[in-house]
Amino acid sequence: MDAQIWYAIFSTLFGGVLGAFRHVGEDNSIEQKNMAIFSQMWNEFICSLREEDLISNKDQELLLVPCSPSDDSVIRWPLFLLASKIPAALNIAKDSKRKEDAKLIKLINSDFYMHSAVVECYKTIKCLIDGLLEDEADKKIVLKIYDEVSNSLQQGKFLKEFKMSGMPLLSVKLEKWLKILMADHWDDEIYKAQITKALQGIMDTVTHDVMINGQK
Repeated sequence: MDAQIWYAIFSTLFGGVLGAFRHVGEDNSIEQKNMAIFSQMWNEFICSLREEDLISNKDQELLLVPCSPSDDSVIRWPLFLLASKIPAALNIAKDSKRKEDAKLIKLINSDFYMHSAVVECYKTIKCLIDGLLEDEADKKIVLKIYDEVSNSLQQGKFLKEFKMSGMPLLSVKLEKWLKILMADHWDDEIYKAQITKALQGIMDTVTHDVMINGQK
């Protein structure tokens, strides 16, 4: 059976059970707890399929819900649900015109999993960069960029302050950086130098090709 069908059946059944016990006005922490319960049950289900040799190792990797830190507010989903969503979101973004923030947000939000993929990608990259940077001045620069993104979204000026035409190039730089992070390495100094160079390339792209006022 197709993986998405399995997921739809399981999530519908589990959602029905949770819904029966859900009270009106519950805060987000309850939702997070429910999602954690669901994720654990889903992962156990997927592992059982692998043990029965009904799916391959690759299928299992795509179907498992990634683990999240206890203080992480991002709801995570199996990779197979999100795999195509970032490229699709990039295509939507690069074709967006200035002063069309509401339209861009509406298009992204119209696809639940696309919205989830964008949020997860955005916050995960921030967490990775913050964890890798050692210099406090560099961390402040990254924090400032993220603050500018948040403020521009809140004020409806995102497309006025960020050039979506630069997003495909940024995506390429991020993909290259992530591949370096995941690659095997034998020389720590060379590995660190590669990561640093890739991060510098990302920052250059953000400030020169994405942020309209990035060089100020």
